[in-house]
Amino acid sequence: MTTTDPATAPAPLPERPGMYAPPPDGPGGPKAFAVFTVIAGSIIAVGSFTPWITYTNLYWAVSRSGLDMGPDGVVVLMTGLAVLGIGVARLVASPHPVIQRLPILAGGLMIWLAVLDFRAGNTAINFNQYPNQILIYLGAGLYMVMVGAIVAIFGALVVGRRT
Repeated sequence: MTTTDPATAPAPLPERPGMYAPPPDGPGGPKAFAVFTVIAGSIIAVGSFTPWITYTNLYWAVSRSGLDMGPDGVVVLMTGLAVLGIGVARLVASPHPVIQRLPILAGGLMIWLAVLDFRAGNTAINFNQYPNQILIYLGAGLYMVMVGAIVAIFGALVVGRRT
């Protein structure tokens, strides 16, 4: 059994307004779950650039990304960059707990937008006037936004419980 000499013990961290000392990181510790938030923000942001819907026939194919589809793509891009920034802030320091839980709200917003756009895409597929000539596919971008949102919520919930 070893004892620590008070003279050699590390000094406590100074108080900084709005910041908290990060807990020690071990396997599966807070820094590991902060990486989830960084990955989630990256997936959401990249999802706004990838195709959300593709129209094709025998002679041509047209893909539209989230940014081509209107304001939804811009909202997805900005939200992805915000989640990415929160994840980087978690890696560098421990921001206020309210900021650490913002990816839950952002993930919920992204799931809601993705579901609305899935429904709009399925409506376009179901009401296609030329089903034998024009094929309509939902693209990978919507799936990326949905997966990124789920990862963001998971990372925020786990980090939120540990801090």
